[in-house]
Amino acid sequence: MTKTIKVLLIVLLTLMIAALIFIMVFVMKNGFVDLGMSDNDMKLVDSFEATVMETEKIYLDLDSADVKITDADADTDKITVKYYSNYDSSVTIENVGGTVSVDEAKSDKPKNFFHLKKRVEISVSEAFTGEYRIVGKSSDVYAENDLTNNVVIISLNSGDVALASAGNLFVNTDSGDVTVDKINKKTVIMTSSGDAAINKADLKGASEISALSGDIVISELNMKENVSITTSSGDVTVRKNLSRCYVETDTSSGSVSVDKGDRKSDIVLTVTTSSGDIFVH
Repeated sequence: MTKTIKVLLIVLLTLMIAALIFIMVFVMKNGFVDLGMSDNDMKLVDSFEATVMETEKIYLDLDSADVKITDADADTDKITVKYYSNYDSSVTIENVGGTVSVDEAKSDKPKNFFHLKKRVEISVSEAFTGEYRIVGKSSDVYAENDLTNNVVIISLNSGDVALASAGNLFVNTDSGDVTVDKINKKTVIMTSSGDAAINKADLKGASEISALSGDIVISELNMKENVSITTSSGDVTVRKNLSRCYVETDTSSGSVSVDKGDRKSDIVLTVTTSSGDIFVH
């Protein structure tokens, strides 16, 4: 056995011993971790119900709970909020001054944090045209209902956002992907470390989409006012530009394939990258 192989074996053995020590210490402090827990292990912690007439805004102040928003039954005017968790957690759900708020306790420390799961489920009558404001430290946000008549404001430290449709949309996430099927009004999307993907963007207000280190893809774009798309180290792709606009591009070290559009138009699509490719057609 050569000296090099001996050294590698010693390093490998040292790493294995260190890993075992870490696991032993963690188990002593926290107990055994069941990584196989499913959503079925979550229990209803609290629930709340309000009518559309008495609700102007839905506000979620979350630590790490995920969010799922769905349509309520067609014949109801209710907004129902349910909070689930697989451990004893604390949450306050109430309606104060027309705002249905969900305030998740920030100091809870579960015994086995590897399998921690928390979720807020909101079923909303289609008659609700108020504002959604979602603030989270580590939360995924999923909405399958039609939000085109709402203002939606989402601010996350980390987490993905997936929406079926939105009207006025404002999203800011430090680490997460943003996916929207349809947008039909003003849009501001900013993600530091994640991709942004929009299937159909019919933008009726000045809009901005930016990704610090991610790709931006818009399958179909129709804009009525100026739009700015910016990424530092990602590609920008607009597969089908239906707008009567002029396209301005700026890239430091990327390739450009662009249909410049109508140079006389007052509406401008500005696409800027530092080290990414630009494709607009």
